Amino acid sequence: MPNSKYPKQYKIPTTFNAVKIPIGNQEIIYLYELLYYLSDLQIKKEIGGFDIRNKQLQSFLRKEGIKLDYKTKPVVHCEKNYIKFSVGKTVCYSLLKHIRNAYAHGLLTKEKNEFVFMDKYQGKITAYGRIYHKSLFALIDIIVKSKK
Repeated sequence: MPNSKYPKQYKIPTTFNAVKIPIGNQEIIYLYELLYYLSDLQIKKEIGGFDIRNKQLQSFLRKEGIKLDYKTKPVVHCEKNYIKFSVGKTVCYSLLKHIRNAYAHGLLTKEKNEFVFMDKYQGKITAYGRIYHKSLFALIDIIVKSKK
């Protein structure tokens, strides 16, 4: 998963649903690879095995001050380093899926040094997050590496 094999000058369109996503090519490639990785897991029916209690993940969340709230209804909020999301099969897989969906549907944007994203299902918000740019990619990496 991420550690792209594409050269930095590789150009990928940055518009989805007529919404400009102001992120760089490497970030776009990384998120495309996440999209592919999760689709592959779904096809193979291997969505389990991620562990929210993973020590490295929990340590990272504490160190970065990231709050994951998957027990209350997701709503739009302004708190930094905070992600609210609904859970399907597993917590970590659901979080990755919401990030993927936000990107795929043009509901992810970069504001200064943060990503703000939202996922919706049938018009209802299923995830909303505001997280520092570097923290998002590190979080994704740690979750992917936690898969057993």
